[in-house]
Amino acid sequence: MSVLGVAIFMGCYYSVCRLRLGYTFSSALLQPVTIAVFVGLITGDMANAMKIGAGLQLVYLGVTSTPGGNVPSDPALAGCIAIPLGVAAGMNPETAIALAIPFGVLGVFVDQLRRTTNSIWVHMADKYAEKADTKGIMRAAFLYPAIAGFIIRFPKGKDAQTGYQYEPWHLRYLGIDMATKVYNSGLSLEEYLGITSEYAD
Repeated sequence: MSVLGVAIFMGCYYSVCRLRLGYTFSSALLQPVTIAVFVGLITGDMANAMKIGAGLQLVYLGVTSTPGGNVPSDPALAGCIAIPLGVAAGMNPETAIALAIPFGVLGVFVDQLRRTTNSIWVHMADKYAEKADTKGIMRAAFLYPAIAGFIIRFPKGKDAQTGYQYEPWHLRYLGIDMATKVYNSGLSLEEYLGITSEYAD
């Protein structure tokens, strides 16, 4: 696969694994060792990809992501950038891991930027709520984020479908076209994609 093809694939991979389609499945996709499997498959160098992925996994072994919490680094972004770069450049695992760490820290800053951007819509909805303008609240909660490509990831009344309680502040970027389709359907993302977020007991 060409360098551009790998870059596009890894960008799409990172975007999909950040959708949080069922926390267990999504959490597995975010792990560097899982990313390494996909990199190995698309580059044809499974051995080197797994060495880098396993070493990077050890660095992030204690990192857990809790809803509403934050982590000191983003292992998924680190893996999606450093593992393919390491394989393509023929780096040894130590060098690729050293390259990954700054990208992991950068990922947290990108996540904070996303969360900060999401607060714009919440404050806008608060202003509409002060005026008892329910249509304005709906626009701030659904329409404006959809125009910008965001949806409410865990919408009200969809707990059974998403496997998670209503979180009006938890927005997810899908792009303008996809976000508009999901919003207009009235479905949760799970329902729209035809998947389930049920958890095994």
